[in-house]
Amino acid sequence: LLPATLFAVGFAMDTGGRGGVVLVALVVAALLASGHPESVLHIAVAVACVACLDLAFARDRRDWLRRFLCPVAGAVAGALLSAPAWGCRSATP
Repeated sequence: LLPATLFAVGFAMDTGGRGGVVLVALVVAALLASGHPESVLHIAVAVACVACLDLAFARDRRDWLRRFLCPVAGAVAGALLSAPAWGCRSATP
């Protein structure tokens, strides 16, 4: 799912619209619902590295920060979408 995540984040940063947010939300929901947290961590680190490289070569950093809000909104929405897959453990045995 790393290529899908990188594509979704890049698409969301380039377009800055609802479509990018929805795409990021779907990919993040699939990642979190897959049940392998180590893979999610590796993918998050890789996406953060690519985002840092994009920031390093950005001409206008304020514009970059504005564009980065779309993938962040998608990641939050994806986490909320995948919340039922996390499972609820009751306090009583």
